[in-house]
Amino acid sequence: MTAEARTLPRHDWALANPWPYAIVGLVLSFLGWGWALAAGDALTGLRATLVFIALVTTGVGLVLRLNSTRSAFLDRASPGLRNPVLWGLAIAFALLAFAVTFLLLARPFHDGIPWKFATILIFWIFTVPAYTMAAKLCFRSAKEGSALSEREETALLLVLAALTTFCSHWALYNPDQPLNWDTIRTFLWALMLVPLLAAPLVLISQTARRFVISLLIVFHLGGMCTAALAAPPSPMLISHLWTRVYRPYVEFMYLNNAYHFYAPEPGPASYVWFRIFYVDETVNLKYAQWYKIPHMDERGRHGHAVSLEYQRHLSISENVATPDPTPSTHLTNGEFAPWFGRRLELAVVTPAVVGKAAPAESLRIPFQHYLSPVQQYAAPSALSKAHLECYARFACRLPHDEHPHLKVKSVKIYRVRHVIAPWIWMAQGTDPRDPELYHPFYMGEYSPEGKLLDADSPYLYWLLPNNRENTADKNSDIRCWALRHAEDSEWIYRYSERERRYVLSKEE
Repeated sequence: MTAEARTLPRHDWALANPWPYAIVGLVLSFLGWGWALAAGDALTGLRATLVFIALVTTGVGLVLRLNSTRSAFLDRASPGLRNPVLWGLAIAFALLAFAVTFLLLARPFHDGIPWKFATILIFWIFTVPAYTMAAKLCFRSAKEGSALSEREETALLLVLAALTTFCSHWALYNPDQPLNWDTIRTFLWALMLVPLLAAPLVLISQTARRFVISLLIVFHLGGMCTAALAAPPSPMLISHLWTRVYRPYVEFMYLNNAYHFYAPEPGPASYVWFRIFYVDETVNLKYAQWYKIPHMDERGRHGHAVSLEYQRHLSISENVATPDPTPSTHLTNGEFAPWFGRRLELAVVTPAVVGKAAPAESLRIPFQHYLSPVQQYAAPSALSKAHLECYARFACRLPHDEHPHLKVKSVKIYRVRHVIAPWIWMAQGTDPRDPELYHPFYMGEYSPEGKLLDADSPYLYWLLPNNRENTADKNSDIRCWALRHAEDSEWIYRYSERERRYVLSKEE
C-alpha cells in the first residue's frame, strides 16, 4: 500500500469553520431588518440584541479565516461551488466599481446625493482600481477552473461581513423616530466601508496592495498637516484642500480639533451642565439633580479616572460651543427685536406700563457687569442644536441617584464657558477657579425625547451671569443666576477663609 493510500482524510473541527458563523450573522441581521420593517419600534432591546449577536458571529468567522493557514473551507466542503463563488465575487466587485463610478459622474448633476464630489472622488481613487483588478482576477480564475483559494474565500467573507453590517444598520432604523440609534447606525455605516475596502486588497498583488495602503497613509498624514495649516492666515492651496478634500474626512474621524487649541492663543474651555428634573407621580413631588460634562468638583478637580478621559469629555462639550452670528437687535421699524427686547425687560426692575402686559417670566436676572448685552447672547448653530437634542436624550436616561424609580420630566441645559483670567487679574491674585470667570449660557429645557420645550423663553441662549455683589471686594458674595434659574436652592457663592475658596450656600 502506498503512502498516499495510507494517508487518512483530514477532518476539520466543526467550530473552526468560519462559514457557520458568517451565515448565522447574515441571517440574524436580515431578521433584525425584517423585524424593523414589520414591527417598527416594538421590542427594540431584543432587536438590538440580534444585531449585536450578528456582528459578533460575523467577526468570529473573519477572525477564524484570517488566522487559519488551511485551504478554502468552502472548496473542500463542496467543490461544485468554485465557479459560482468566483463568478459571484467577480460580479460583486464589478457592480461596486460601477456604483462608485456612477455616483462620481452623477454628483455634479444631482444634488440629492448626500456626499460631496471630492469625497466620492477620494473614495473612487482608493476603491475602483482595486475593485477592477479584483474582478479581473476572479473572472480569470473562473474561466480557468482554478480551485477556490483561501484569499478568495476571505474576500467573500469580507463582502458578506459588509452585507451583514449594512443590514444591521437598517435593522436599527425606525422611520417614526429616525434619530434613535443614530450614533451606532453611523458607526455601522462607517464599519461597513472597512470590509468593502479590504475585500479587493486581499485578492490583488502584494505590490498593488502596498501601493494602496501607502496611499492611504500619505492621505491620512496629509490631512493632519492640512488641519494644522488651515488656521488663517493660510495659503490658498491649503484652504482649498481643507475645504474641498480633507475636511469631511478629518472631521468625521474627529482628528482636527486638537490642532487649534494652543496656538496662537488658547480659547476658553466649555462645560455642559444638565439640571435633570424628576417627578414622583404617586405623590406629585418634584426632584432635581445636576449632571456635568466633564465632571468637576468645587475645588476644580476632575472626577475622572484618568486625565485623558477628562480631555475627551471636554472635547464632547465643544460640539455645542459653536454659535451663529448675533442677529440685529432692532427691527426695520426701529423697535427692539423680540429676542433682545424680552431680555431687556427682565434685566432690571422696571415700572409697569399702562396698556402693556407684564412679562410672563417672574425671575429677573441682571446682565453681566463687564460685558455689553450683545456679547451675552450666543444662539447655537444648527449642528450644535442637533447635538443639544442628542445630549438631552442622553441626560434624560440617567436615573436619580437616590430615587432610581423616579420618572424624568425634563432637563435644562447650560453651556458654561470658563474664561481664562487676563494676566492683570492673575497678577492681582485672582483665583482661576473664581466663579465670576464661569459664564453659563442657557441652552433651553428639553423633553426626554430631545424636543425644546421653551423656545419662547426670554433667557434662551443668554448668559445667566455670576455677578459679584461688590466689584471692589474680590471676596464679596457672588450670585450664580444660572443655579437660581435651575431652581437650585444653593446658588450664592460665599468666600470661605478656612478653605480659601468660594463655597455654595443658600440665600439667607
